[in-house]
Amino acid sequence: MALEGIIAAMATPMDQDENIYLPDVRKYVDFLLKNGVEGILVGGSTGEGVRLGLSEYEDLLREVRKFADSSVTLVAGITAFDYTAAMQKVDIATRSGFDYVLIATPPYIKPNPNGIVNFYSNVAQNSDLPVIVYNVPSRTGLNLSIEVIERLMQIDNIAGLKEATEDVYKVAKIVRLANDHSVDFPVLSGTDSLNVPMFSVGARGAISVLAAIAPEIMEVVYSHMKAGNFEEAHIHQWKSLSLMDVLFIESNPVPLKAGLKLRQIISSDMVRNPLAPASQSTIDAMEAALSEAGLASV
Repeated sequence: MALEGIIAAMATPMDQDENIYLPDVRKYVDFLLKNGVEGILVGGSTGEGVRLGLSEYEDLLREVRKFADSSVTLVAGITAFDYTAAMQKVDIATRSGFDYVLIATPPYIKPNPNGIVNFYSNVAQNSDLPVIVYNVPSRTGLNLSIEVIERLMQIDNIAGLKEATEDVYKVAKIVRLANDHSVDFPVLSGTDSLNVPMFSVGARGAISVLAAIAPEIMEVVYSHMKAGNFEEAHIHQWKSLSLMDVLFIESNPVPLKAGLKLRQIISSDMVRNPLAPASQSTIDAMEAALSEAGLASV
């Protein structure tokens, strides 16, 4: 499947006991599909994947696969400290019928460039699924350099990059380097506030938290960008600026789950310890942002 378009970074619905709540998973997937997303990321940072046990992780992936249309790209999120732990989840994603794995740079450890390249190379060589590199320095403490990404794009079975920084120039350079090396290496925006600028310099889509609650807005923005209607894309992006701000006033996915509950997409805004549900001020801000964006309950 082509790695492009709007891929919603799905939250993981939970009940009051912090267990995955499968009826809401089904309802949530249906909501995303009805609003036209090209893909769904499951068990990523927004999906609290690092706090899911392996059996829970597999149950979640299988449930999404069961209800997702076969035309939708399914991406499994993976954050792991080392190769062995990463491959455990790669194997789960493979047998669950997913299309890609999105693998973050190992957090906390801060490996050097050769360590990063070796890590991704070993996973890619032993994975049956294509690997998307995930650069998210706000969570890992390490920002992948252009030089390292240039090395990674030339490794077999590394399929693309999610760039979760504010560096639009970096995205432009990576797109140009992929062209120079004649490799198909899609770059996806991981920063919703900069989706339009990143699309304009060659990003082929976004793995988006905003799309997890407002896919109807993100799909309109993306369709205008594809058609070259930059002014219209900007206008629709502006509609959601307040919502983007609120989504990160507490740790993601705390505000997102509050918003999903307000839109009646999920029944509980519970997150897993050590996170806690949104404060009342965040709920109030989210309610105002949803109203400003014209987003009603579903």
